[in-house]
Amino acid sequence: MAAGLWGTFGLFGKKLFTYGYTSIELASLRTWIAWALLALLMLVRRQPMRIAWRDVPFYIVYALFGFALFQVLYFETLERTEVAVAAALIYTAPAFVLLISAAAGVEQLNARRVGLLLLALIGVVLVTGAARTIRSGAPVSLNATLFGLAAGFTYALYTVFSKRGVERYDSARNMFWVFALASLILAISAPPWKAIGPVESFPWLFGIALFPTLIAYLLYVKALGFTEATTASMLATAEPVVAAILGAVVLGESMGFDTVVGIALIVTSAVLLVRRQPEVLGSH
Repeated sequence: MAAGLWGTFGLFGKKLFTYGYTSIELASLRTWIAWALLALLMLVRRQPMRIAWRDVPFYIVYALFGFALFQVLYFETLERTEVAVAAALIYTAPAFVLLISAAAGVEQLNARRVGLLLLALIGVVLVTGAARTIRSGAPVSLNATLFGLAAGFTYALYTVFSKRGVERYDSARNMFWVFALASLILAISAPPWKAIGPVESFPWLFGIALFPTLIAYLLYVKALGFTEATTASMLATAEPVVAAILGAVVLGESMGFDTVVGIALIVTSAVLLVRRQPEVLGSH
């Protein structure tokens, strides 16, 4: 569900770009609005917001490297290469999550996981159109590649930090502090009071803050309370699938053979990933 909502980001983004917003302005505004909405929801429901002082450094690092820096690096990648290539590069994140988790000793690095990961990554390359871009001979600069891989790494850090966060607090409290601190960090580059555009754009700003930001991140962090970080990260590769389908249905964008094959690979890897193994079933 989180990946599905993230897949709607392009629809909102394309509309908001027509009102003159820049990428960094949208990053700042959607984070500020999501924070305000979450704060209001938690106040109405009387949910606790406080965290222990000893956890403050963790949430500063979490918000800076796992949320704010990811957005900046992703936008830097977009400025240097095609959208398709940038999208494919950030979805190296599951590989980084698996390596980080294995190095920390919290997950197992085995052939099955590596195989499914490769299947999903090939699917992402096909769905995003990166394969067509590469075949056409369009150059991908070293800077773009490095920025894209760095974006994928910080995207992975978000998953790893979130997994640690849900071991301490509920998903709402986690995202309240991530949004709060990330909002302050992003305001340095794009103060929301200066970035705000015409009144006609407000419903779209509300939509991008609510659906692919607030609800999506809450669902993703909630999911991390039930599954391993690598599994959640690999399931998130469904985002470009949803984006491709919405692009075809809503925006009339073409869906070629590469896209269809890529969707099949991602869906297959997701089904096999969450499918219980016979020995697990036999133990119950």
